Amino acid sequence: MTEFSAAEAVVQRTVAEYGTLDILVNNAGVTLLGPILDAPVEPGAVATELSSHNRPEILESIKQRFVDVERLQAVDIADAIVCIVTRPRHVAINEILIRPTEQEQ
Repeated sequence: MTEFSAAEAVVQRTVAEYGTLDILVNNAGVTLLGPILDAPVEPGAVATELSSHNRPEILESIKQRFVDVERLQAVDIADAIVCIVTRPRHVAINEILIRPTEQEQ
């Protein structure tokens, strides 16, 4: 989604249908600003279809850089999100950086 009104409509529709919205995961790489509780999860190399949206020369560079790296899976990131949202109210996780063990940076 690129329009605020589209995101707002999804939230309104969800609340109308289910009565509440407890968790919203922004997977677009943009942090929302404002008076909200947020805990950015910053993953390293994750096995997703996102890399296929790059130009061929960028794709080749990515393949070479991570050839010996076992990439994170979506479930690895989901586990981190579960960890964040299941902490007691007095615990605030401000940020999580997750990388594959073999990823240098």
